[in-house]
Amino acid sequence: MEDAAAGELDDKGLEKGKKKTKKQMKEEKEKRMKPKEREPLDWEDDKFPKMADRPVVKALLDATVLRKMREKAKEKYLATLGPDPAKLERPWKFNFAVTGIENITGSDWEVFVAVSETGPKFERHENHLHGSFQYTKAYKVRAGIRKKFGRMEQVWNKQMDWSYQSMQHNSVQVDLWAVSKMQFNALIGTGSKTFYDLANDPVYQTIHAKAQQDKAFQIGSVFVLCLCSEVVRADISLNNWQFLPRAELRDYSRPKKLRIGVPRGPKQKDDTFETKECNPPTYTWAQGGSFVYKGTKESLANEVLTLLVMKPSEEKQGGQWQVQGKALIGIGGSIDYPIAVGIVKTLSTNVNTYVQGRVGGSIAVKMRPLIRLKAGAAEQDSSIPRPQQDPESLVVYYLQAKFQHLVVTVHSADSLPIADPDYGSSNPFVRLKYDGNVQQSPVITGSVMPCWNHTFYIPVRYIDPKVTSDPQFKKTIFAEEMKSKGPLELEVWHWDGVPTEYLGGLKLDLQQVRYGHSQARSMFQGVTMRAKHTKSDEEDEDSEEDDKREKEVGIDPALSRVHQTTVFEGKREKLIGSSLSTLVTPTISFECYFLPDFPRDFKFPEQDAEDVATEQKMASSYSRWNKTFEKLNEDYMTWFPDSPPKRRWICNYLDPSGKLVPLPRLVIPLALPVDLAQPLHIMHWIKCVEFNAPARQRSCGQINFWQHPHDVLSLRRGSVQDHAVLLCCALLGLKKDAWVCIGSVEGGTEHTWVMSRENYGTVTFWETTTGAKYHLARRWMGQTG
Repeated sequence: MEDAAAGELDDKGLEKGKKKTKKQMKEEKEKRMKPKEREPLDWEDDKFPKMADRPVVKALLDATVLRKMREKAKEKYLATLGPDPAKLERPWKFNFAVTGIENITGSDWEVFVAVSETGPKFERHENHLHGSFQYTKAYKVRAGIRKKFGRMEQVWNKQMDWSYQSMQHNSVQVDLWAVSKMQFNALIGTGSKTFYDLANDPVYQTIHAKAQQDKAFQIGSVFVLCLCSEVVRADISLNNWQFLPRAELRDYSRPKKLRIGVPRGPKQKDDTFETKECNPPTYTWAQGGSFVYKGTKESLANEVLTLLVMKPSEEKQGGQWQVQGKALIGIGGSIDYPIAVGIVKTLSTNVNTYVQGRVGGSIAVKMRPLIRLKAGAAEQDSSIPRPQQDPESLVVYYLQAKFQHLVVTVHSADSLPIADPDYGSSNPFVRLKYDGNVQQSPVITGSVMPCWNHTFYIPVRYIDPKVTSDPQFKKTIFAEEMKSKGPLELEVWHWDGVPTEYLGGLKLDLQQVRYGHSQARSMFQGVTMRAKHTKSDEEDEDSEEDDKREKEVGIDPALSRVHQTTVFEGKREKLIGSSLSTLVTPTISFECYFLPDFPRDFKFPEQDAEDVATEQKMASSYSRWNKTFEKLNEDYMTWFPDSPPKRRWICNYLDPSGKLVPLPRLVIPLALPVDLAQPLHIMHWIKCVEFNAPARQRSCGQINFWQHPHDVLSLRRGSVQDHAVLLCCALLGLKKDAWVCIGSVEGGTEHTWVMSRENYGTVTFWETTTGAKYHLARRWMGQTG
């Protein structure tokens, strides 16, 4: 039996227990590597060749042909992208002046500076005696002394067409020439700087001059002032504007319309747009017109939007309209903060009718370069970064001495809330609001104790020069004019690509500035003033073109004049209104003053007196509300025992300034564009706003924090109650009878819905979190509209 078992063969023909030979292993490997043949299909016959029998021909591909094909495909791809923006010429406003000379040699100088443009774009000359030069006066500079000019020597003030690439390849060259009375003037040093570097560095710059004989030896420096800003196109569109007449005037019976004016460019006339007629009692306009502004970003920051509220003429003439009031709104702040609010006033000696109401809306500003692209081609990212001078150093050169300015210097803040828990810090910046002007400071990253030391310059504008020039108006309405401008608002926000968290703010009654310390202040000190532009012989040929240019650059001497003014020093003023919790109350330190100051006999009005009176009146109403609903809550528990105990019946909320405000103030009709003319589209738009509830609300389930709809639209985020208020405002804009309802869901957590009363007694509840609608028939009596 054992021998029989040993002699048994396995399925591979080998006796069990014996090893395979190398030949057998090789045959098995070849058998495994051989491709398996599939079963023939129904339509295949014996004449159809098998895959293994088919002939294989290798493709013959030339490497040169392949390279050309790749280059052709690359060119075709680049053609779809359009040209490189770095190679496209665009207009630049270029101001260049010499402000001083430094001598670091051991001998005294009597020199002048010759300035020229060099590079491929300009004619090349073999020596320094040919070419287009601009010359300064001769100055005596002692050895080792820095000579600062009393008046800057202006060289150029013109507009040029440059591409980023050509700015890197062309330069400004300065030559130092020693004055000689007995022989020819001698060239002692030369320095240069590319236009690209000039456009990137601060306004006040230094060009080092090296010896003519030994290029590596520096003999001194030439100090220059350079303002280089790209001229761009700003597309300005106005949407969702609303006029709220002053309640005391009871002006809700006649139709209104708006006439809006926006300047076309620096020192140019306004383009105007007139809206359609709007019937009372709600004055809203979805479209406010589209405008185009051509100029620098810095010049746009100083422009103002003029808005006239029109009403039918009282005379019996059909189709005649007259101006009811005028509002001035700054455009510059709309680049970062699109919500604009202005006070409508009329020139009258009657204090009670001087302020006609309030107007507000959205201003969208889109900046585009003035470059020529092919039809259908979109602008691509530039291969060379766009040169940009420090905005803070450019602002002061666009200030106008004819205006009085409110100067606010924000120094620092302490103990700010932590808005970024991942890094345990915040990225704070300051937003300032005053009289329709909005400005922002730079962002300090990664700090809860930031130090800005940033100065804001807010022009004080009046609807008519007669307010300050005419003695009668100055005596009667000037105080009301300053009161109507409102308080100074300082807001601190967290920056995360966009403003995302409110870290706190304060409102300063500017009457307190009058009780500050008297100090001597000026807008600028220790800077070189500007000088009038002088034409060279070559420029005289193009005098007609030069007459259109500005004749002066630099800082106006009037801005450096010293004034005696009262300075309010806000040291560690409390910041309130943030939903983020902190162990220590956040504070901010700043100072503010007017330049030039008001006359000594002028009594600045108390701006918050009306708000304080209103708050005192509402305090009794709040108390009566709480007593009434305390009893109602007991009765409600009797009727509905299963209802949540201790239900709250809130009627007010704390605004960012810490004041109690009635909840109905949050609900204002929104003028919506045509794309949002249907409730379904509005609900989809509301759901696109990010949901984000405060931490305290998530933990305790109570609603204690409300945001204004303007802030929700600005942040693009809000809690459930903020979404409900925004939806209610949008439905009111569609003339629906909408209300915000506050209640609770299962578990006792407070929640909000929107309720609208439809025709024939139907009530609709709108759930913003899911987008659902619930229709309840026969729940009320009457019809809407």
